[in-house]
Amino acid sequence: MAAQTYTQVAKEFGITVEQAKQLSRVMQTTWNYVGSDFLASYPSEKAALADFDGNSAHLVAEAVLDANRYKVHARYDNEDVSWIDSLSDYPPRSVLELGIAVQSVRRIF
Repeated sequence: MAAQTYTQVAKEFGITVEQAKQLSRVMQTTWNYVGSDFLASYPSEKAALADFDGNSAHLVAEAVLDANRYKVHARYDNEDVSWIDSLSDYPPRSVLELGIAVQSVRRIF
């Protein structure tokens, strides 16, 4: 079951709530830059989602965390995300899991 709040994500991954929110901001900024190109590599948005079992959070996390794209866009916004590299308690694949969890947080506006 995906975490429902930043607090739950933070607890699950051993990070702070602010770090979870920061990763969410950085991922959104990065997606704004790379999303259309990423989706253009598929015949349709539906085909892209199918590659990620219909999970849009997984699609976005893969697109922005793969190849460290998020680091480039974090620098544009003066966001220090070096803490992600220090998640040494987890294998590299779990950074993707963290990204999926952060993308899955329900936002209330």
